[in-house]
Amino acid sequence: MFVRFPHFIAQDWTYDRFQRGNEAKRIITEEYGIPFVDLELQTEQMGLDYYADFYNEDHLNFEGQQKLTEYFGRILVEQYGMEETVLTEKQRQDWDRTAEYTQLFYRYCLQCRETGG
Repeated sequence: MFVRFPHFIAQDWTYDRFQRGNEAKRIITEEYGIPFVDLELQTEQMGLDYYADFYNEDHLNFEGQQKLTEYFGRILVEQYGMEETVLTEKQRQDWDRTAEYTQLFYRYCLQCRETGG
């Protein structure tokens, strides 16, 4: 499976890149028959705001990536049959530690935005 993630097409040069992505999608799907999830034009379904959820033309900020992750996760489950994995105790501990760190990072980002630093 190939996935194209959303970009903020704000300038002429980004539009050219967008067109190249369309050609890559055509080759991947038509010539090779490989599934291609194109999230480029699904920003509205994800609830993405171009001016609030992007860090720059190529990257989502921490809020935008949360929206994308939730949306793409639903696609994987609903359209591709991905199922929850049973984790070992060590894997669960690693997951929980990573999730806790990620939540602390998000809170830090929000705090920096609110305080300007």
